[in-house]
Amino acid sequence: MKKIMFFALAAAGLFASCSSDDALTSDVQNPVAEEFEGRTPILVNLGKAITVETRGHGTIGRDSLAPNAALTNKWYENQAFNLYMFKKDTLDLAMEGTTPIFENEVFKISADQTTDSVTAWPIDLQQRYYPQSGAYDFWAYRLDDAGTAAPQLHTTGTTADSLTVAFNIDGSQDLMVAKAAPMHDLPASVLGQSEYEKRIYSAWSARRGVNPNLNFSHLLTRLHFEVKAGEDLSATPITVDSIIVLSKRTGYVVIAYDTVHAQKYVTPDVNGKDSIVNRIFFDPQVAGQDSMILKDYPAAFTPGADNKLEIKNQLTTLNGTTATPAERVGEALLVAPGETEYQLIVKYKQEVPTTVNSALPASYKYFEDNTSKITLTNNAIFQPGTSYKVTIKFYGAQPIVVSASLVNWANGEDVDIDPDENWTE
Repeated sequence: MKKIMFFALAAAGLFASCSSDDALTSDVQNPVAEEFEGRTPILVNLGKAITVETRGHGTIGRDSLAPNAALTNKWYENQAFNLYMFKKDTLDLAMEGTTPIFENEVFKISADQTTDSVTAWPIDLQQRYYPQSGAYDFWAYRLDDAGTAAPQLHTTGTTADSLTVAFNIDGSQDLMVAKAAPMHDLPASVLGQSEYEKRIYSAWSARRGVNPNLNFSHLLTRLHFEVKAGEDLSATPITVDSIIVLSKRTGYVVIAYDTVHAQKYVTPDVNGKDSIVNRIFFDPQVAGQDSMILKDYPAAFTPGADNKLEIKNQLTTLNGTTATPAERVGEALLVAPGETEYQLIVKYKQEVPTTVNSALPASYKYFEDNTSKITLTNNAIFQPGTSYKVTIKFYGAQPIVVSASLVNWANGEDVDIDPDENWTE
C-alpha cells in the first residue's frame, strides 16, 4: 500500500494550493532554525482512511458528492482529527523544552484524497522534531462536533490512567480513535527485535524509516436506509418525510490510556490487538428519550465549507410498484453500538381524497409509524464500526369504508289483549 507522510513543512509555496481555509494559507516563515539542524523531523503516516461514514462534516470513508455511492476509503479536504504525543507507555506529554510537542493538536486534511493515502497538516503549520533520546506514543481521535468538553485526564492513585472526552452525538458524527502502530513493512533489522522495537517511535527509529502509522477505528454503529413500495403506488405516490431512530446519545470515549491500566480499556481480538469495544461508554439512560433524524446532503455540497447537513422536508417520493428497486435515502445515522434493537419512527404523507365526493380535490394526509423495530437475526448485537442496510417497505393509506345492513327480525309469540277478559269491579 502506498503511504504518504504528513508533516508541517512551512514553505508557503508547498501548501498554497492545499486548502481554502485561512488557517492553512497564512504566511508562516520556515521554522527550521539552527537549533534544529541535525534533528530528526516527526513524520506520521496516515494510512488508508476508514471504511464507514459520518455526517457532521460530511461522511468520512465515503464519496460525499454522491450520496448513493458505495463506501470508499477516502478523506476529504478540511476533515480534521486531534493528535497527542506521549512518552512511551505513559500519558506524560512529550516536550520540546517546556512546550508540549503535540497536545491535542488539530490536523486537517489538506486536499481531497485521490489515492489510498493522504496528507494532513497541523493547523499551525509548524514542523516538529523528535527529542534526541526517548521513545514516544502517538494517539489520535476524531469526534467532529460531538465533543462537549475538553479532554480530561484521570488517575489511579498517582498514575495517569486514561484520557477521555465527553460527547453528545446526533447521528451525524463519526467517533474514531487511533493509536500509531508499527507498519507491517518494518525493516528486517528492526522487526522482531525487542531491543529495537522498544525504541519505536523515536529519532532513532525515524532515521531507519520507521514512522508512526495511524489507522482510525470507528466506535459507532452505522445505519443506512433504503425505501421501496410495498404495493403499487403509481396512482397514489407516498412521500417519505423523515426516518427517526431512537438511540443513546451522551457518554465519553477513552482516547488514550497508559500501559499499566490497559486491561480496563482493551478487549483483545483474535490477533491480540485492541478491539476498541471498551473505548466508548454511554450514560445509562432510556433510549426512547433521544432520537436521531435521518438527514441528507445539501443540494450543493462543497468540501471545505461548513458542511452541516440539513434535515430535508422530503427525503424521496415512492411512485413505483413492488418490482421497483429499493431507493437509498439520506446519508446515514451513526448510533450507539451494543444494542439488540432500535425503535424506528417513519413519517410520511400521501395525497388522498378528503371527502367521499370524488369531485372535490384530494389533499395530503400525514402518517407516523412508530411500531417498527430494527433488529438482527437471532437477536444479535449491533457492532461498532459496522454498517447495516435497513430496507423499509411502504404501503398506501387504506380508506375506512363502513357498510350498514340489517339483521332479519325473528318471529316471536303472538300476544292478544281483550279488555273484557280482564274486567274487574
